[in-house]
Amino acid sequence: MKSILYQLYKGEIDPRARYEPILEEHKDLIHEQKIRYDWIGEALEKMDPKYGKAFNEMSDARYLETEWDIAYMFLDGLRLGMKIMAEVYQTDLVAEDYD
Repeated sequence: MKSILYQLYKGEIDPRARYEPILEEHKDLIHEQKIRYDWIGEALEKMDPKYGKAFNEMSDARYLETEWDIAYMFLDGLRLGMKIMAEVYQTDLVAEDYD
């Protein structure tokens, strides 16, 4: 079996791809937001194509910003997991370390 780190490095494991909203409220919110974005984009495009283009560029930039936020959250979670693993494998821990 391949190591998890190797699979992550090669892109064979993508935690983001596995993410899917669980709560119906969250699914509904995402769906409603997409409808609003589409409606606004179409309305702006009809008013003036340059407004529609600007809105789409802004939406794309916001999506990229969210991608970076998710990447940082993943890294923070990974770091926390590594710290927990390191602490578990320390042999010199004593009860006072847990107060």
